[in-house]
Amino acid sequence: MRVALLCVCLVTAGSPWAREVLLDAWAAQGDGGAAMVYRALLAQGWEPSPESDPYMRVADLRGNVTFLVLLAGVVLLVPRLVGRAPAARGVRLAAAVGTGVLVSLVAAVVAWAVVVFTDPAAALVFGRDTGDAFVLFAVDGLVFGTLLGALTALVHAGAPPRTNRSACGVLAYGIPARAVSRPERFGCRG
Repeated sequence: MRVALLCVCLVTAGSPWAREVLLDAWAAQGDGGAAMVYRALLAQGWEPSPESDPYMRVADLRGNVTFLVLLAGVVLLVPRLVGRAPAARGVRLAAAVGTGVLVSLVAAVVAWAVVVFTDPAAALVFGRDTGDAFVLFAVDGLVFGTLLGALTALVHAGAPPRTNRSACGVLAYGIPARAVSRPERFGCRG
């Protein structure tokens, strides 16, 4: 349920309708930290029908690739890394922010690679060369990853603490307890 909520938030925030609002807010903001946040939020926008303009097509390609990798990362990694983290002492918060940054940076690097290898001249839309484009993608990935991690922590804030699996279910290296000659040594009933 929590992963589905995160996916709905990604779909909503990346929608073309949300991007119009973000573009208006970004234009009104100017330069600075808030502009960097707006740019990072725009980076993962999806577009069902990419533009015919070559510059917009590159931005749409970046957004679509980033969006798909983010969705895959949230579905595959959040339940494993955040859902299984202990809820005590900020461990789950650290796991949520770390997972958000990891997923977002992977999405940024994949999007950069797709843009650069599809058309090397397309990187000029994002900077003077591919190195500048990589830095821009990485910064956007870090900023968006921090926001995604904060949202993930918020969604998992009410989750019950992780229950420790006892040695009765599965012992070290995945050996079933019934395969051990004396499971009572581990506190299990035979």
